[in-house]
Amino acid sequence: SYNFGPRSEVVESVEQLLNEMKKHWDGGNWRVEGEQEAMKKEAGLLKLCCDKAHMDLNWFPVLNFAETVEMTTGWYRHFYNEGSGIEELTKTQIESYMQKAKEREITWSLS
Repeated sequence: SYNFGPRSEVVESVEQLLNEMKKHWDGGNWRVEGEQEAMKKEAGLLKLCCDKAHMDLNWFPVLNFAETVEMTTGWYRHFYNEGSGIEELTKTQIESYMQKAKEREITWSLS
């Protein structure tokens, strides 16, 4: 199996992710509750290792952080709010992703 994710130098916090998601999903809200929550052990860094996709498939990410969050949030917002039509949205997003790859001259998309 392969992991597909951001470039290895992209490091964003959960807070940054949530703030970016709120831009694309009205009513989104979050908060940290109390000192006990802050005392829980949490990994300092969680990342996907995409080395296998890069080595085997010559795959490189296309979207930046903001674009990734916008597309992902849009998919989940549609899934939970609309329900129907998710297949069409998925196809549209894939086409958009492929178009961005070609425009940005990402190697795997040029062949």
